[in-house]
Amino acid sequence: MPCLPPSVDVAIIGGGYAGVIAATRLTLGGATVCLVDPKPHFVDRVRLHDHAAGRASAFLPWSRVLSPGVHRVQGRVAALRAGSLEIWTPQDTVSIDAAHVLLATGSTSRSLFEGPQVLHLDQPQAMRERLRRRPDAPVSVIGGGTTGIEVATALASTGRPVTLVVPPEHRLLGLGAADAHWLDSHLDRLGVSVVRDTIQHIDEHGIHGLH
Repeated sequence: MPCLPPSVDVAIIGGGYAGVIAATRLTLGGATVCLVDPKPHFVDRVRLHDHAAGRASAFLPWSRVLSPGVHRVQGRVAALRAGSLEIWTPQDTVSIDAAHVLLATGSTSRSLFEGPQVLHLDQPQAMRERLRRRPDAPVSVIGGGTTGIEVATALASTGRPVTLVVPPEHRLLGLGAADAHWLDSHLDRLGVSVVRDTIQHIDEHGIHGLH
């Protein structure tokens, strides 16, 4: 456990892009900053598709992304009382006072669908290990945003059967008709099947939609 000051100007909860950028800029501006995040390393989310496909790691050491003056704590905030943070770490519980608290937990949320066959991008190491154990198993990627398309194409490039599931009438990336048609054709050439349906539930037999 690093040596922490008894108090800081700003405590930042969350070590994603927003939390790291805020911590670095505040520290360079002269503030004392503590960044709290449970992960032992920084996750470069724009590399998660390469991580899933086993082509590269999305993990970076914190020293690569944080200003040296930032006090980093690996742990979770258990309580916040009148500017005092109680933090659960892998070793023990620590407390630190902060004049300001910045919440930078982003948009991470648990999927509506759970089960042993469901993989989560916010658990990249577990996801990669499970995909590695079954290199030829088909995968369905839910969501037609930038991340969903990146993950689907990266997995398809390894020869794995991939289905991209998006809502009915969904235009990938919000593109116009002509560009959406080009993208659909490109995904088809890569071997990605696009299914437009509303998911009802997921079980051991697969994804069930509202046909």
